[in-house]
Amino acid sequence: MVIEVANGWLEKLGDKMRHKMRLKMVQTDLSKLVTYAVLKNELEIIQLCLEKSGSPIVFCHNDLQEGNILLHNQYTINENGDFDISENEDPISPIDFEYASYNYRGFEFGNYICEYMLDYGNDKSPFYWVKRERTPSDEQLYYLFNSYLDEIDKQKRNGDHFYPVKNLSLNREAEIQKLFIEARRFPAVSHLFWSIWSFCLADESLPISFDYISYGLDRIALYYECKPRLLEYLNS
Repeated sequence: MVIEVANGWLEKLGDKMRHKMRLKMVQTDLSKLVTYAVLKNELEIIQLCLEKSGSPIVFCHNDLQEGNILLHNQYTINENGDFDISENEDPISPIDFEYASYNYRGFEFGNYICEYMLDYGNDKSPFYWVKRERTPSDEQLYYLFNSYLDEIDKQKRNGDHFYPVKNLSLNREAEIQKLFIEARRFPAVSHLFWSIWSFCLADESLPISFDYISYGLDRIALYYECKPRLLEYLNS
């Protein structure tokens, strides 16, 4: 799961990792020096929150960002943002399962919310934008969660014994509210995970223009902004 992976990346970086907070896309009052010890402590806090979360373990893509979702050529998106499709058609395909694993379901939905506001189409340094105004609305999330639960129900009706969550309540609204809680609390986990990933890639001196250090610092700044919601797991 992602915490084990993040710990592995952090051990590769070791005590030599040290970055002063200099933010490119996120405006926040943080003067922290980002070090191995700081990130290790945050991962330990996250682990405590995950253990209290009750979020089920399911197979997750873990990296559903804009470049990893393909729309098939024969489909278009209408003015309402919907597909004109028949019931049994799949107009999109996820690709790049490099980071896929069994993981907390909340990470997948939390990561989706994070990626909703990240845009990698910037052709100038740092080669990304953080667009907070693009956070999905409650109405959009409600539609997403309903579709997710509809798909599980369909798999059950078809006799598929490998549907992702076994112990769903018959109360649809209660299940949707659980998903809302996970989606609101797990973005912090995604931000810290991809922050450590970014510091690792920066350390490898790849011949790529993307500013991995700035990206890592912006993501950890977003982590600290989202952290209070994650900590609600320890207080509930």
